[in-house]
Amino acid sequence: MVASGGTLLATILAASVVGTAGCLIGTVLAQWIQHDYTAYLQDQIDRGGLLLWVHVRDRAQESRALQILRRHSAHDVHVHELKMPRAATS
Repeated sequence: MVASGGTLLATILAASVVGTAGCLIGTVLAQWIQHDYTAYLQDQIDRGGLLLWVHVRDRAQESRALQILRRHSAHDVHVHELKMPRAATS
């Protein structure tokens, strides 16, 4: 915008408006997704379900945990990969 003859103030104002709009849209979407996920979890609990998280260190433990859960009639079992923060190096 500045390169096309606009002022710096107009560029900052335009960036602020676009950034605010993006923030509002992101907030609404996050709340909608969270509401749907929360409703799903509550429905599972209402039907007698049990929420269980298992932390494993590698694929072998993941496979074993899945086998154990399924052997004991677990339903709707999911695997979620979480990125672990790197340890600080000195």
